[in-house]
Amino acid sequence: MSYKRFLFLCRCLRFDDRETRAERRVIDKLAPIRTTFDLFLKNINQNYNLSEYTTIDEMLHPFRGRCQWIQYIPSKPAKYGIKMFALCDAKTFYTSKIEIYVGKQPPGTYEVSNSPIDIVKRLVTPIENSKRNLTTDNWYTKFLPDKKKEVGSSVFGFQKNKTLVSYVPRKNKAVILLSTMHHDSKIDVETRKPEIIMDYNCTKDGVDTVDKMCAAYSVSRITKRWPLVIFYSLMNIAGINAQVLFSYYKHNNAPKIRRLFLKTLAFDLMKEHLASRAQISSLPSDISSFLKIKYAVPNSVEVFNRQQLSNNLKRKAVEELYDKPSKLIHGALSNDIPTLTTYDLTLIQFIIEKVLSTMALLEGKTRIFSTNSDNCLKTKVPPASWCV
Repeated sequence: MSYKRFLFLCRCLRFDDRETRAERRVIDKLAPIRTTFDLFLKNINQNYNLSEYTTIDEMLHPFRGRCQWIQYIPSKPAKYGIKMFALCDAKTFYTSKIEIYVGKQPPGTYEVSNSPIDIVKRLVTPIENSKRNLTTDNWYTKFLPDKKKEVGSSVFGFQKNKTLVSYVPRKNKAVILLSTMHHDSKIDVETRKPEIIMDYNCTKDGVDTVDKMCAAYSVSRITKRWPLVIFYSLMNIAGINAQVLFSYYKHNNAPKIRRLFLKTLAFDLMKEHLASRAQISSLPSDISSFLKIKYAVPNSVEVFNRQQLSNNLKRKAVEELYDKPSKLIHGALSNDIPTLTTYDLTLIQFIIEKVLSTMALLEGKTRIFSTNSDNCLKTKVPPASWCV
């Protein structure tokens, strides 16, 4: 696909029916992408069970176009963008639920409260009453700490099943944490910090890590349309979730490097389309041959037989063909290969024809191979030294 065609497809990309959009927008600001967003949420909820430690925090996806609910968060790298609240696994960074902040919705089905406590209650719906632990930042709990205490000191407060601690890490700085998981005043011996703070530091970065991973390998493109920004964000999150699922499904064969996994995922998603394109007769010969070799089409005499050859043999044949063509051609011309199939003859013929077409020393054009026989090479052939 050419770059211009890619840009054309991005400009034409829509996620709803434009004829009914105005009617749906009366009750929903996310009408242009609501169907796709709801389907995405349904899939990520059904395919994974979160671990015992989860995190809720906000993500900011960069955008400065025309949108009514763009947010400014100076602590984020992008500062301006579309804000999303996410529930993530603190260990594997799997995103289980997302809520997009759109301000106040019009009266109707999608009108909800945007207070911190209500947002948390909606996000934890999938794991409610499951005995999991949830970590949030101070945006969801409002307390005013006393900053004038001694550095390194901790003050605890207990009430029924809740524990409150105020800790002073340095001068003029104090933090307050509220926990329903801890019920004592344990202090870590090495760091002299309360155990509540140590556990918080281990589980607080779930959403922030997802944000960093999305920024490191992103499919986002420059656009002035906010539905595309949300769509790109969902694709980035889907790539992270896919790697988490694949690592559990095929633990030994899962790529540990995220870049390699995303590359393999992209080619696998394109495989069916490229295999169908390999059958188009009007394609240039070099592109057509590459597609037929890389994405073999069944019932074709010029491609691999998938039922007879394993994946390892395919990989080895392609490596010998493209990485070491001179060795393969010399072996064929010197009769070192006693038996050649129709597929072998076709591939060797393609390479030699490309070599011969670029050699000015060749006076006459000679047919090198005949594909009518599976077991022999027919000469006349040029000297083997020419085919290097």
